[in-house]
Amino acid sequence: FWFGRGYATQKSPNSVAMFSQAISRLGTDARSALPSLARLRADTNPAVRIEAIHAAWRIDSTDRTCVDELLREFGDGTGEATHRAGGCLAQNAASMNLKPADVLPSMIAALRRREPLIAAHAATILSHFRADSLPALPELKIALRDDERVLRYAAARAIEAIGPAAAAAIPALVEALNDPT
Repeated sequence: FWFGRGYATQKSPNSVAMFSQAISRLGTDARSALPSLARLRADTNPAVRIEAIHAAWRIDSTDRTCVDELLREFGDGTGEATHRAGGCLAQNAASMNLKPADVLPSMIAALRRREPLIAAHAATILSHFRADSLPALPELKIALRDDERVLRYAAARAIEAIGPAAAAAIPALVEALNDPT
């Protein structure tokens, strides 16, 4: 809880993000905050959990459980929580040493959900895997027709990252190119 002026309110995900990000950037002494972050990783608010997981990973990037928890939150979550988990994974995919076999099923499922921001995070994550993302090509082609530009752009980038193996997407890319929106 966040206390102020004699009353308590539930801690917001944004305040957890702000304080935990500050802590996680203070070097090895930040490890002393891991017990507090562990408590927040069990919070009932999924967005608070995700911010705490992300901070714990920034403090100890060898903690594979953080990555696994983020992947689970991204795959199981809804709304803001899934968006936060996806953003964290997309920003850190390379440094988290994500393996295609570990993430392809959940990224393809996220594309199928048709929630533009979540699907865009999935496409961004897929772009890190280059040709290994080829199994997602059918969903990426569908994403090129979405109403939301952010998803169309992310899908195009993911297809570009796959490279020549994604040649089957050329007609869908040309269609997107010719779309006036």
